[in-house]
Amino acid sequence: SAELFDSNGIRYAKGNYKGTAKDSTWNYYNNIWLVGQENYADGIKNGRSLTFYEDGSPATASNWTDGFLNGVSRSFYSSGKKKTETTFLNGKRQGLSLVYYESGQLQITGQYIVDQCDGPWKFMDENGKVKYELKYKAGVLLNPEVVDSIQANEFKAFDRAKGKLKDPEDFSQSPEEYLRN
Repeated sequence: SAELFDSNGIRYAKGNYKGTAKDSTWNYYNNIWLVGQENYADGIKNGRSLTFYEDGSPATASNWTDGFLNGVSRSFYSSGKKKTETTFLNGKRQGLSLVYYESGQLQITGQYIVDQCDGPWKFMDENGKVKYELKYKAGVLLNPEVVDSIQANEFKAFDRAKGKLKDPEDFSQSPEEYLRN
């Protein structure tokens, strides 16, 4: 068993070596709390890797085979609810990819083929209604007019709000006044 310490004497890693290569489970720390856990076989990532929030709940979970991501990798909100799910094959995104709102409602759904977006990617609002859909073929966006329309609408919304928002420049002589307004 080996423990690694920083220049202040604070432990930041603990695990085993087989010769000079990391082997078995390695734990990583930020001062005193566990921030990550990885598994190795002869210096190569193999098995489950996890990262954690300060309270110990999982932030990410992924699987490795011979140094490559494989299977479903997930990330989580600090509440513990699922944030993302992406499937990997030999280190490349392959298959279904999902993004969730913290409410659990699906936000984005799409497919990857060899690390490139392929097919329809749907973007939903928090009620599950499809806001828009982007179509890809081998990583190439087939309907860029949708993105142009989204950007135009966002710019219009920004322009409408412009007169209602406080401009920090107006308070450059008194920043605390800006914070009070």
